[in-house]
Amino acid sequence: MYFLTMRFVVNVMSNHFMVITAVVVMLAGCVHKCEIAPAPLAATGHTRFEVFGMLGEYVARDTDGIRIEEFDGYYPTETGAAAHFEKLLRAFCAEEGINPTFDKKVGSEGDIIFFSPAIAAVIDRHYTNGTLDESVFDGASDEDLLRYVAGAYLRFGDDKKRAVIVELNAGRKLHTVGIVLSRLGCSGVKLYYTTNLVPASCVLVFSPSQRVKKRLGILKELAVSELTDHPDDLELWVEIPPNQATNPTSTSVMPPARPEARQP
Repeated sequence: MYFLTMRFVVNVMSNHFMVITAVVVMLAGCVHKCEIAPAPLAATGHTRFEVFGMLGEYVARDTDGIRIEEFDGYYPTETGAAAHFEKLLRAFCAEEGINPTFDKKVGSEGDIIFFSPAIAAVIDRHYTNGTLDESVFDGASDEDLLRYVAGAYLRFGDDKKRAVIVELNAGRKLHTVGIVLSRLGCSGVKLYYTTNLVPASCVLVFSPSQRVKKRLGILKELAVSELTDHPDDLELWVEIPPNQATNPTSTSVMPPARPEARQP
């Protein structure tokens, strides 16, 4: 579990943020009671893309063998997302030819952790240094890409259906999400991070294309001024041009380097 000391005030009511005016200590991921209602499993596209979209990448996935059986965990406020992920796992196992047997541990406070050496091994082979490998997107269809951003939005998006995705210390992942959104025709894709805070909060905003808007159910776009009451606590990291890449398979997926002390 990761604890977050915050004075940053955002008006994005996601699983990771709430409006706060004082310095508080809170459990990251448990600051809002609402979550996005999962949609039925998609009938097209490959399930693995939606799985990859939902996977947490706090700092980076632990693929060094220390926790080889644990492949994802959910906070008590993410029960709906965890239930959807469990359904995805069964379809994922069928598509990948994996034994669909896995363990699910529910902690005393309601946190949920999924375990399986076989599933963890298949997932981790698509990651390099804890980050999703760009080769995953080789030959991906638009439906595959839509499933990837749908998975990310379901877990890390805004329950009020605004065009923003927020995850703690996951700048690399959100940059990849931004590249995919760009490929799907979205514009105004910008990745911000909070300054002077540990851990950093990464905030991705975008103007959705019609197909992304329809798939994610976006109702409203957000201006930067709506993200925070403290502009000095939010800094633009990178802006992703529309249709930046025909597919996000090069090192351009990796965002520009920042000073190590400020890496999200």
